[in-house]
Amino acid sequence: MAGDDDGAQPAAEGWRPVLAALANAEQRLLLAEVITAEARRHGTVIPDRRRAQGLARLAAAGLLSADDTSGDPAGGDQAGGDQAGGDPRWRVDAAGLRALLAAPAAGVRPSSGDAVVDRFVRDGRIHTYPAKPGPRRQLLRWAAQQALSPSEELSEADVTARLARLAADPATLRRYLVDAGWVTRSPDGSGYRLAGTGQDPTRETTTEASAVDDGPAAAAARAAGLEVAVTRHGRVSSLAEAAAARGIEPRDLIKTLVIRRSEDDHVFVLVTGDRTFSWPKLRALLGTNRLSMPDAAEARDVTGYERGTITPFGSARPLPVYADQEMAGRTISIGGGAHGVGLTVDADQALEVLRATVADLSDPPGA
Repeated sequence: MAGDDDGAQPAAEGWRPVLAALANAEQRLLLAEVITAEARRHGTVIPDRRRAQGLARLAAAGLLSADDTSGDPAGGDQAGGDQAGGDPRWRVDAAGLRALLAAPAAGVRPSSGDAVVDRFVRDGRIHTYPAKPGPRRQLLRWAAQQALSPSEELSEADVTARLARLAADPATLRRYLVDAGWVTRSPDGSGYRLAGTGQDPTRETTTEASAVDDGPAAAAARAAGLEVAVTRHGRVSSLAEAAAARGIEPRDLIKTLVIRRSEDDHVFVLVTGDRTFSWPKLRALLGTNRLSMPDAAEARDVTGYERGTITPFGSARPLPVYADQEMAGRTISIGGGAHGVGLTVDADQALEVLRATVADLSDPPGA
């Protein structure tokens, strides 16, 4: 019956939030306080024989383990033993609980059943991450659904334990899932949940024009015929941090500079994040030594964007674009016109629609 089928999955997965709660030390303590208070109200006393049997069963179930520092857990009396529950011979087996919690959800298969995802998953584990935005989103969506069920909230340690079953570097995968919007993190960082099911959490990273207002930069890039993925991650304090938030290497993050050639004459210069812009090379290319960097107010007047968000797409004034040759032949992330927003595009296509002049305009770090 359809009703039976609909109810089967929640029952099968109902143990996960229970284990997650038991594996958390604070939640265990709260549960113990409630149980102890209830026992006192009802005057519950456990006989010694049943107490020993119960502790053995809890150990067999993986909830308790022997504390080797406190003597023989199965042996005779110990001085100072507390029959109300303070027996020092046992401890909660938190490691065992975490191992159970990290087990894959019921029905998880080594193959995902998705041809795109299976290109990057082997024996149920991610062996590489795709560079293109579309397959990357599919892979991260699969990982999120393997690690969490819709009804549970996990601590950072618990969700990392789950992700360790899916990837060699679970901390990086956890960050990718949050950055992509498939997993949400509480403001204090203590809890992780699947993103709400009522709305696609990565709708802002769709490669099609959507109803979401992605701003003038994305709109201009799409209007020019580019396939665009929009990434949102909030403010960052460095280029390296921005690259990490977008799940890319610094070399794939493009710096957009506004250079003043003369009064009311400006150009865009695009340089990869791992290299240093070269003033001498640009001066030689443009045939002038009178180059300078405008202040923030002037740059905003020229482009319409604040410093730190500037992009050639959707600029208030169409400026000539000069791009470093290291950009070519890759997928890049360029400024999206707002803090914490990036546009992922094909570099060669972007250079074509921008009619960019491509030249050697940078030096390697430390040169």
